[in-house]
Amino acid sequence: MTKKNDKQNDMNVWKRNNIPALEFCSLPRAAELLNCHLNDLIHFIQVGAIEICLALHDFEAALFTLGAWEESNEWEEKFPPKLMTKYTNKSPLSLFMPKAEFDMNPTATARVRRLYQNKDIPGLKKPILNLSGLWALSLSHLPHSFFNALKNNEEISFTSFNLSFKEADVPLNLDNYDDYVIMAQPLTEHLYASGLLNEADVKPIATITVKDIFITRCQIEKIYSYIGQDIPNFINGGVRQSQPNELMIEKSVPEVNTNKVGEFLEMLIRCVPELGDDVMKATANKRHSILSAFLERQQKEGKFNNMKMPASATIEKYFKI
Repeated sequence: MTKKNDKQNDMNVWKRNNIPALEFCSLPRAAELLNCHLNDLIHFIQVGAIEICLALHDFEAALFTLGAWEESNEWEEKFPPKLMTKYTNKSPLSLFMPKAEFDMNPTATARVRRLYQNKDIPGLKKPILNLSGLWALSLSHLPHSFFNALKNNEEISFTSFNLSFKEADVPLNLDNYDDYVIMAQPLTEHLYASGLLNEADVKPIATITVKDIFITRCQIEKIYSYIGQDIPNFINGGVRQSQPNELMIEKSVPEVNTNKVGEFLEMLIRCVPELGDDVMKATANKRHSILSAFLERQQKEGKFNNMKMPASATIEKYFKI
């Protein structure tokens, strides 16, 4: 072992900077502490060597999966909603509060009503949480432009479908879902108001820059301990790269056979005298106009008032024509 390595082992990253250990800091500050370029840290993030976090305050999200907890109601028993009470699971940095409505009337039979996403759909019903503190970003769902935007100090916008969270500093055990790590994703139920995904409603819900990204003490010390060595990552096989399907993230409603759905929709439309062949033979834009006008007439008669016409592109995905 060289004298340089001896010195590095004797002087940790905090002593080297003459400060007590920081529990977390911004990504640019971490580059200063580690005496490296910001782009070096971005590289380590990109290859899965370290994780990064966003600081949240009562961010509304839905739990990904519950596994055995769901079947036994263990989640509800372990984390009952309480006023002004935030829980942690495995990471002290990642706080959450089960969302609920509280009835303060002392005579009420049900004082607490838990809130769920897709509460009436078996298999998709998930508890809604308010996330606070630091939550790690899931790399598998980030926008394609994410890393280039970081390097160029550009703004990065997220939708409900490319933003997902995991407890900070807690590795996922993809082979053992009983070793439970909390993962959560922004709510998406409202995007399916008509039953199909309305792509026109998929809009940015958060915008950040590199200064909004945080890195924890654990990740900083990990980088420092591997100076001059290979750090485990996706490329050298030291880190297993999770795919969205491995995490079982509900990005949409259950997969359906769009051809069969299209055939069924076509049959229904042909059964409506005001629609029929005119709709099926029309162009995509014309078809959407006819259907929109039909729905508007029905709503004027007091029917289907909660129905919202999907975008034309969404409708066309389901037509077998």
